[in-house]
Amino acid sequence: MKTGILTDSGNCPVTPLLKMLQGKWKTQVLYEFCIYDTVRFGVLKKDLTGITNTMLTKTLRELEAHGLITR
Repeated sequence: MKTGILTDSGNCPVTPLLKMLQGKWKTQVLYEFCIYDTVRFGVLKKDLTGITNTMLTKTLRELEAHGLITR
């Protein structure tokens, strides 16, 4: 049986990261943060065609809660 790296809960160490990035918009928002040093809400809204204000706000709050972005 092949053994690998597991966390204390028995998961692969990448699992928490994948859970943080779960969702349609999170990786796209993070990509935009890689392009711009500082990005305003309106610029994100314009660049992410099809995202609603509510979904963008929710996505930004979740990324901030996970410590992936700061205000």
